[in-house]
Amino acid sequence: MTQIYDTGAAVYVYFSINHRGSGKKNIVELYEQVEDGARDEVLLAGGSISHHHGVGKLRKKFIERSISSISIDWQK
Repeated sequence: MTQIYDTGAAVYVYFSINHRGSGKKNIVELYEQVEDGARDEVLLAGGSISHHHGVGKLRKKFIERSISSISIDWQK
């Protein structure tokens, strides 16, 4: 836990994946499966998809579950 706020905390999680035998081509897909599963659980628990680093390419698919469609349209 790196920061604590009135509304919650920022928790950094690091994980590793044993990709032996998966081949280099499948490493990103394997990572995305684990990341997406973890991110889904965070959102279901009321967490967010980002902190101060921004959303990024890998988390973009979760944006509509995090902010309203009005906010998304405003940013276009």
